[in-house]
Amino acid sequence: MGELVKKKWRDESRKEWFSNADSSQPISNEQLNSGSFMRMADSLESIAKDKTRLEQEAKYWKDSSKRKDEEIKLLNNKIRGFKSRITTLMGKITRLGGKP
Repeated sequence: MGELVKKKWRDESRKEWFSNADSSQPISNEQLNSGSFMRMADSLESIAKDKTRLEQEAKYWKDSSKRKDEEIKLLNNKIRGFKSRITTLMGKITRLGGKP
């Protein structure tokens, strides 16, 4: 019952309001204000959820970026190692009298 009343206040606060005499079930200023505050609370909760989601996404992408940076460093080190090995082998071929 209480939730139904709160929901009605929230819905009623969305309507244009002129006076209590205009409605078959008049709404008081207190109820109108309560409904307005509930709507504001709903929107703040929605904003908080969005903010939390955005913070989580930012953290995910920062972590992902760090992982990719580490992977790039590892691959660059492997490339340097392969280049070094190629240079070493080319030197051995030259010393043995072959053409590089």
